[in-house]
Amino acid sequence: MARFTLPSTSILIKVALVIFVLGVGAGVGTSSYLVFTEVREINDLITEDRERLARLEAAPTVTPQPTSTAQPTTTPSSEPTPQPTATPQPTATSITLAPFPTPQPTATPITLPPFPTPQPTATPIALPPTATPQPTATPISLPPTVTPISLPPTPTPAPSWNDLYTRVRRSVVKVETNAGGVGTAWVYEEGWLITAAHVTDGSGPLRVRYRDAEGQERSKIVSVVGVDRLRDVAVLAMEGVDLPAITGRREVGVSDGGEAVMSVGYSSGPEVGWPSVRVGALTTVAEFPWLEGLTAIETDAVFSPGDSGGPIFDINGNVLGIAQVIIYRPGLGRLGRQMGVAISEVEAVWEDLKEGQRLNDTSASWFHRRSG
Repeated sequence: MARFTLPSTSILIKVALVIFVLGVGAGVGTSSYLVFTEVREINDLITEDRERLARLEAAPTVTPQPTSTAQPTTTPSSEPTPQPTATPQPTATSITLAPFPTPQPTATPITLPPFPTPQPTATPIALPPTATPQPTATPISLPPTVTPISLPPTPTPAPSWNDLYTRVRRSVVKVETNAGGVGTAWVYEEGWLITAAHVTDGSGPLRVRYRDAEGQERSKIVSVVGVDRLRDVAVLAMEGVDLPAITGRREVGVSDGGEAVMSVGYSSGPEVGWPSVRVGALTTVAEFPWLEGLTAIETDAVFSPGDSGGPIFDINGNVLGIAQVIIYRPGLGRLGRQMGVAISEVEAVWEDLKEGQRLNDTSASWFHRRSG
């Protein structure tokens, strides 16, 4: 009878461990490389035991014979001596092994890309608050632009004789002589007056009547400082009186004939407190043969007694000359020629007369020499 040798204890323990691992890790062990390796080792051990068992079974088994016991001496009998019964051997319990799991292929390792280098976190930029959108304005249809009309420039208002008279009348004063004569003088410089020499001739001290800034009539005694008899010009000193000077003066020539002029003087009589005014034209500017080189002017702005020594103005307030004489024509009565010296003749001797000089003291005035 063949003998069956049980597997070794280490094999049984490994088998039991495989069964436990397979039972516990059936859901996840099949994919584990470690379990697969252990199972394979166990399988190799079992295979070796099976081969060794097969070799044992193939060899003839020698049944041991019991040692012969000395037989007692017996009476010979005809029945045979009974043989001892062989002790039955226990039958080996067969173990059903679970099927080995099918070896799984080794998973191919996957090469992962390198992790990107971490970038610095951008600093957040604080943006201004978004403006609230405004409703779109409805466009307004404007009327077409009117083409501007080019207007001529506004003309500058022309100066008037009235404006001029208002501006200069305080500078024109009345001259009264001790003999009762009346003439006109005007402020040439502050504190200095100029008049016609024939107004002051032989009269001694003179009284000047004028208007102050409030329009009140005032009077003052003045004296004659310098005289030019040929030009018929005299200078009077009058200090301490607030009267504005007439500073505008203009030299005239032949081409100025026909220019409008205005004469201012006290020919209206003692009852009138302001000087009178007459307007005409500058009719002639010439060097008459009898004037000895002096320049005279002629105007149709009529002079009257009392206007002698008064200024003759252009429209801009410039003094052109001094009123001096009316030359009558025979048979025409008082219709004559109003004449005087040009202001350039006064300027030629002004400084000398202020210093008290008496020029051409033995000469007759230019208008008395016309027939000489």
